[in-house]
Amino acid sequence: MALNTQQVLRFQLVELVLANGSAAGDYLIPDVPNLRDAHIMGLEIYNANQIATGPSGDAVAAAATLANTYLSLEDYDSKLFLNQHPATALNYDSAAGRSSTVYKKLVGQRVNWPKCYVTYKGGALGAATAVLIGVYYHYGAKDLKKLQTPFREMK
Repeated sequence: MALNTQQVLRFQLVELVLANGSAAGDYLIPDVPNLRDAHIMGLEIYNANQIATGPSGDAVAAAATLANTYLSLEDYDSKLFLNQHPATALNYDSAAGRSSTVYKKLVGQRVNWPKCYVTYKGGALGAATAVLIGVYYHYGAKDLKKLQTPFREMK
C-alpha cells in the first residue's frame, strides 16, 4: 500500500547503535517508552542512501550492512511474531530499485521492545553504525476514532 495514501496516526523513530568493532551477534533494541502500549501498524528500516546520520550522530547502516541484518520482535506473550526478518525486506530504498513510498504493514501487534533484537551476521564494523527503524502505531480505539473524524470536527 502506498504510504502517501495510507493514514499515519503516530510515528516513532527507533535507533539501535552498533558500536565500532561490533561483530556478528544479537543486539537488544532499547526500551521505547512511547511504544510500550502501542499497537504497531507498520515498520520500515532506513539505510545510508535515505538518511546520512541517526539522532545519535552515528552513520546510518549502509545497504550492504542491512543485507547482513535481521529483525526479531516479541509480543507480551513472549512469542516472536517476527523472527529473523531480513532488514532489506523492510527497506524501501528507491536507489536499490524498491519503491520508497511503502512500508511493511502489521495488524496492531503490541511489542515488548526490551525483548526484541537485531541480529547482525557480517564482519566487524569499522565505525559505530545506527540501525534506524521507523514504527507506525496507534494507542487503540480512541486513536482509531480520530482516523474516522473529519478534520474540521476534531477538538
